[in-house]
Amino acid sequence: MSDNANVQKDGNKLQGFTKIWNGLPMVQFKKNFIIPLIVAMGNVVMDGVPLPDTILGVDHGGHANGAPNGSAAQVIQRRTRIRRIFAILLAHMDPNSSVYNTLSTEYDNDGLIALRYIQEDGVGNIPMSSAQRSKLQKRWDNFTVQSENIKISLNTIAELGNKISTFAKEFDPPKSNLDMYGKFLEALPSQLQSRAIDERTTPNAGFNIPANYPVNHPQAGNAHPQAGEKNMPVLTTHFAGIWREMIHSGLITVPKDDVDVHFVGKGKGKGKGKGKGEKGDGWGRSKGGRGYGNERPKPVRPMDEKVCCYKCGGLGHVAKIKCEDGSYMYCATATGISDEILNAIKYPHIPSAQERRNGQTAQAAQVAEEEEQPAADDVEDDESDADSKYDAQFAAVEGDENDYHEW
Repeated sequence: MSDNANVQKDGNKLQGFTKIWNGLPMVQFKKNFIIPLIVAMGNVVMDGVPLPDTILGVDHGGHANGAPNGSAAQVIQRRTRIRRIFAILLAHMDPNSSVYNTLSTEYDNDGLIALRYIQEDGVGNIPMSSAQRSKLQKRWDNFTVQSENIKISLNTIAELGNKISTFAKEFDPPKSNLDMYGKFLEALPSQLQSRAIDERTTPNAGFNIPANYPVNHPQAGNAHPQAGEKNMPVLTTHFAGIWREMIHSGLITVPKDDVDVHFVGKGKGKGKGKGKGEKGDGWGRSKGGRGYGNERPKPVRPMDEKVCCYKCGGLGHVAKIKCEDGSYMYCATATGISDEILNAIKYPHIPSAQERRNGQTAQAAQVAEEEEQPAADDVEDDESDADSKYDAQFAAVEGDENDYHEW
């Protein structure tokens, strides 16, 4: 038997893992104690086998996931690793707790059964209350780039995917791959919503988990239990690539001091910035100014689920609108969408494009007549004024020879 003794500290205390469980049940016990403990056990290798492989039953002598039964000697070695797992578990528990006493007197050094036992409700785990579930669900329902304070940068989409995948595990049971897939597409910034609509309409099979584990996985070649479900890392990488390309093409503006950072650490610099921005913070603002930072500008009227962009057909934004700070926000779609497609878009909670156009034309004609101004076709519609009068599905924009206009 060989043992990586250099990764141990104080006998069976794991190096880098300092938690000592007091034996009292807690909410999300698996996330807060079991998973970090097992990950830390990966530093302990016995007979060439990391302890987590024994826990998963994929080592010689185990029987899970098609693992070989192993020789008589390998079965004995596996039993030794199970006893070591038991010893490590007790080393990270309060010896004065009743759970510690139960394990040490009744579980005969069986680390695998002991791990399963302490995860039971009432032993180590407290089921999440309805209030806690409701709070988590509310955050999930309102999850966006803005609500999570993800700044506009080269890494915006990568951070979004990472936060969704991490947050999904806080639920009990965790959110499914399909849940994460839907939330990711919903939470994408407006600049990518036309692509998100394309994905919802025609799902890309390349975003599905393959039938077998990939070559760089410990279970390479084995059947994947989630085959056919949505693959969040692949989905995130795809949209992150589009986002970066839009930035490099000038379709999205990021702060000039944005750095492609991938390492976490603390800086030592000091100072107070007082510079003036020239192109805003990446939310489509065209007017510079001082002190913009990374906060999204506020349009002169609310953008909600009943506002629909006539340029791309997406909800929650429009082609062009003025903000309270004097800047403008634009729809950043780079795809030219035909009128035939835009006219056919229907939503269950707002009128059709044709109905809205008819309503706006009639109202514009009435206003023009009352004010003795030109006919509606010759009037440049201010989006904020037009849509405050009409709960429009497809909004107008401020007139400009370079702007997109209403049908």
